Amino acid sequence: MDIETYVGRRLSYEGHLCTVRYYGPLAGSSGSWLGVEWDNVSRGKHSGKHKGEQIFICRSKSTTAASFIRPTRKADPELTVLEAIRFKYGMGSADGTSENKVVVISGKVAEEVGFDKIAREQAQLTKLRIVLIDQMVVNGIVPRGSTATSILHAQKELGKTCPNITELDIGWNTIENWSQVLEICAALPKLTTLRVGYAIEATFHFFAYPLQWLAFCVAF
Repeated sequence: MDIETYVGRRLSYEGHLCTVRYYGPLAGSSGSWLGVEWDNVSRGKHSGKHKGEQIFICRSKSTTAASFIRPTRKADPELTVLEAIRFKYGMGSADGTSENKVVVISGKVAEEVGFDKIAREQAQLTKLRIVLIDQMVVNGIVPRGSTATSILHAQKELGKTCPNITELDIGWNTIENWSQVLEICAALPKLTTLRVGYAIEATFHFFAYPLQWLAFCVAF
């Protein structure tokens, strides 16, 4: 099944992040292709060219930053911010449930723990101040395609679960625009330092959130 495709979409394949730069046909082949630019510019095979024709332009000047991929290729599953925090900092399962299961993040397999530690670890989450969830295929505070109501609910849940976060690293994930970043920030009133790790390209509406968020120290 093809993924939902658009230019600018962030994807991860076997732990390798990329941005879609082109979606469409290629001369001499059937069907549609994704033209992607890899975050690791040495991973690709060309600079966006196909049979000598420049199909798309990469931000990088590297001659090996790009590849063509079929839309049917399975991308890595994405996590929300809270799922990533729970997984990394002790809730065991990303959704907070007690069932033992195996998940794969960025190509790495990890076994989750059960219900017996959840209460104690929930208390630990409320004490978290520095949170590093970079390179965990995080797409935002909610899954793709969520409603405004779902965003508000997720913001309340994140704020209640992790009320004391002052420093957050969400770098090298599949977040695509600054509106997604501010949806996260709005849930964390004590946040003073935010690291995004790469140049998020899309713009956002400044007045969608309080101006206090613009005082963040955003580090790359």
